Formats: sequence, C-alpha cells, structure tokens
Amino acid sequence: MSARLTVRPATWEDVLAAPPHRTAELIDGELYTQSRPRVRHASLSKRILRTLAHGDDDPEDLPGWVIEAEVELHLGQPDPRSLVLVPDISGWRSERVPDIEDAVAVEIVPDWVCEILSPETERHDRLVKMDRYASLGVGWAWLVNPAEGLLEVYELQGGMWVRVQTGGPEDEVEVLPFGVKVRLGGWFRTKGGGRPRDHHGAGTAKRRGRRHAERRAPAAGARQREGDVDLPSGRGCDELRVVGLAFHVPRWGRSLRSPACHAMEGT
Repeated sequence: MSARLTVRPATWEDVLAAPPHRTAELIDGELYTQSRPRVRHASLSKRILRTLAHGDDDPEDLPGWVIEAEVELHLGQPDPRSLVLVPDISGWRSERVPDIEDAVAVEIVPDWVCEILSPETERHDRLVKMDRYASLGVGWAWLVNPAEGLLEVYELQGGMWVRVQTGGPEDEVEVLPFGVKVRLGGWFRTKGGGRPRDHHGAGTAKRRGRRHAERRAPAAGARQREGDVDLPSGRGCDELRVVGLAFHVPRWGRSLRSPACHAMEGT
C-alpha cells in the first residue's frame, strides 16, 4: 500500500530560509522566490522615485505621500507574517502611516504599488500579486514594462482592477493618483542611449527568456511556486479582469496602524 505524500503550506520560516540573493514572498501558503533586481531594473525604479519627488533624490518631498522602494509588507490575518509581499515601490498617504524609516517590515496596506515587469516576474506580478493587492484593498497599481516602454495605471473600482491610463516613451502623462506630469521617455532608456520603440507600433520589443530553474530547497514538503513566463501585457483593453479578482475588501489587522484602522476594526 503506497503512502500518501502530504504537502504542507509554506510558512514564515520558509521565507527566513530563502537564500539572500533571492526575494521571497509568501502568498496563500505558497513560497515564491525570484532573483534580486538587476541594474536596469534598479535604475528604472530610481528614476520613477525621482520623478515622484519632482526631480529631487528624496521621494518624501511628494506632498501627502510616503513612498519607499522594496519594503517588505506583512499583511496576513491573524498572523501578519502569513502573507508577505515585496512590491518594487509602495506608497501610503501620509496621514495613514507613522514614521517607517526604521521598520524592518510594514503591516499597513499601501494606497499605491508599482511593479516593474521582467520576463521572470510578469506572470507573477500580473496574476498572483495584482489579485492579492485587490483583495487587500490597495487603491492604485502601476505596471511598468521597460522592455515595451509601457506604463499601465490601474484603479480599484468595486473590487476589480480597471485600467485608467496607459503611456509609452513618446507620451507625457499626468500620472494618477499623484497628478505629477511625467515624460515617460526619460524612464525608458536602453543600453545604447535610445528608447524602446513606440508600443503602439509593430516594433514592440519582444519579451524573451524563461524563468531560471534556480530554487532554494524548501523545508520538508513546503509548497513553492516558480513557473515559466510568457504572458501578453493586456494592451488594447480598457478593463482588466483577472480571474479571482472580485473579492470583498477585508479589514485586515495591522501592527503599524493608523487611527482609522483601529476604528475600522471596531465596526
């Protein structure tokens, strides 16, 4: 008689055990790991931050917002560490957050997130993470595709993501929700000093490559996901409805909480 193999859900201990050169996220009992951002990715993130700071190095200069790169979010319920997310950039309206400069992790749902897509992460960012951001009640999300020179802006409306803005390298856009005017060509620089072709034309850069097979060895039986990527960007549609995205927004517990959060939990 054969024994049945039981696969246990991944936990916070599996996140801690991930190798330092991998970013680890824990979503619905699945451990997801990916390579640390490459120089091109990090440079684009820095340019976005400077744009939001009106050209200054410190994005805290954007009035009414606290914006940080690669902050680890602990947003599970009842244990915050049962849900671990690491957006490329996160933003909170300043009245909702205390001083988080010294925080190891933040347990307050962001008002805005930005994900910079790559062949390795696009499927995960578009499907898994956007789904989870919607269920948490994140109000705004950006997807930035450097290979195609494309910015997509999504607003959460009735528990669903609706694409409300797009822009390419030739566009100047007053980006939501910040109202900052951005010449997107300054973001999308290539190695030779040029820019990706206009995403409206036939010269759209082709995404190449598949996810690396490198994985850490999870603790005995832990579930881990790291799959291949070949996903279209969703261009040409005004509304993106990802499977499983229509959730009631829960009132999740947080340890770094604004007064409004305490009031919500009392209802």
